[in-house]
Amino acid sequence: MKRIISALLCLAMLASVSLFAGCSTAGKENSSSTRTIVDMSGTEIEVPTKIEKYCVLYSSAISICALLDKNMENMCMCPTIYGGWTSRLCPGIEDHVIAVNKKTVTAEQIIEVGTQVVFCSSSTNQETITSLQEAGIPCVNVGMKTADDLLKAVDIVAATFGTDYAKKAAAAYKEKFAYYQDYVETCVQNIPQDARKSILVIGDLTDITGFGEKAYEAYWTGVAGLNYILPSNDGADKVNLTMEQVFEFDPDAVVVETFDDRVLTEDSSWLTLRAYNDGNVLAAPKALDNWSKPGAESMMVYLWALNMFYPEYAGDLDLNTEVRNFYKDFYGYDMSEEYANVLMQGKDVSD
Repeated sequence: MKRIISALLCLAMLASVSLFAGCSTAGKENSSSTRTIVDMSGTEIEVPTKIEKYCVLYSSAISICALLDKNMENMCMCPTIYGGWTSRLCPGIEDHVIAVNKKTVTAEQIIEVGTQVVFCSSSTNQETITSLQEAGIPCVNVGMKTADDLLKAVDIVAATFGTDYAKKAAAAYKEKFAYYQDYVETCVQNIPQDARKSILVIGDLTDITGFGEKAYEAYWTGVAGLNYILPSNDGADKVNLTMEQVFEFDPDAVVVETFDDRVLTEDSSWLTLRAYNDGNVLAAPKALDNWSKPGAESMMVYLWALNMFYPEYAGDLDLNTEVRNFYKDFYGYDMSEEYANVLMQGKDVSD
């Protein structure tokens, strides 16, 4: 009998050891279920190894997420972007993504939908970010201002997703980015300095905002051989302008990122601007986002500007074909010639 009891005790002890060993193994698995990435601010962040639900609170990251997460199938929440282009480039997005106001959405609402990761910028509501971080939700800063930031953001988002698809798409994107930039820079080398056009890039036609020398707007215009009109030399990212200043600049062309032609009434001052009468007050092309601002689509602005302002130096460039190839290669969307032309006019398409 004693032998039986002793044997049972031994079995119980072995079972206990096995149980605790199992707990230890689970702990290791849990610790290895995260990966460390470094965001735009240089902060090391632990993100889940497998991300099935993420939220975007920074609009410029949407086009990058669509590039690296096919149809944004794992996105669960983002700023309101629904429109003709979105439904075409990301079919079915309305079925699984909740559109919110990025300024008023609460941490509780973001957590409720099962968000595992949030993409944000330094301008995102910091109270919301703090609440999310306290709840254990990693917040990845991918805020962009420059071309270098754009390429870095692509790498950060790809690393966050951690999928083979994202890694391959990011590598292909950066290769195409370099190719387009090199092509345009080679073309504009042949443009005489006295033939180069001056350009002013602004946010919209009413609250006129210009951009500083380190902004992406200044970068792409330089790549395209345009003389960028710097609104201020104080290093500011954005500069509020008056219509009087616009007339003083007297640019050859004005590119408007948010173009509302309802502003151009008969008594609008814009109608007397030289650039307007030359047909050179232009809406920046846009689909998921505006090409003039840093985002996944904005490498196309180099080709657009070259074709728009220096067609005689553009070589064999067929812009319509390049635009359609871009959206086919990176978003899987077969765009028609007609829709490519609509996009390049900065217009949306009906659903």
